[in-house]
Amino acid sequence: MTDKQSIRGETIKRRDEINAEYSEKAAITIAEKIMSLWADYKSYALYCAIKSELSLYPLMNKLWDAGKSVLLPKVTDGYINLHYCASMAELKVGYMNIYEPSGGATAERVDFIAVPGVAFDRKGYRVGYGKGFYDRLLSGLSRKLTVGIAFDIQISTSVPHEEHDVAMDAVLTEKGLIAGNGMI
Repeated sequence: MTDKQSIRGETIKRRDEINAEYSEKAAITIAEKIMSLWADYKSYALYCAIKSELSLYPLMNKLWDAGKSVLLPKVTDGYINLHYCASMAELKVGYMNIYEPSGGATAERVDFIAVPGVAFDRKGYRVGYGKGFYDRLLSGLSRKLTVGIAFDIQISTSVPHEEHDVAMDAVLTEKGLIAGNGMI
């Protein structure tokens, strides 16, 4: 098994090589899959992509158009809180130059949460950027479904995980749904 730092470096390098056209098509594919698989949910916690992460902006627009609640992360004092966001106009540059809601009420419960990551395995474990933000968020948040979002090239046979790491219920790539911790 490879250590998390090596996985981060190798996977980010591969992800950075994805061209813009492929990335845009993958973002649309992910949006369509989420809307078809989980359209009956009411609240969706998403993320604003940084660098070469798979973008969820097409999904945000589809959800807003459908009258769904969209929540986005905002980092405060080393923790992520989820804030309701009704449009792109409510976003501002925040922690680490990541877009986050400028206001909006916080949420303690959400139906669907999309989780970014550097690498995922088929059991739903993920390697993030190493700050533990999402593990802390997920361990204290009431939710129906947690789905890792990634390009297919970010899927590994196995990634190292520790007791505090929270496995995803599933991982969704542009090529399909991967079973995670067996909850779906």
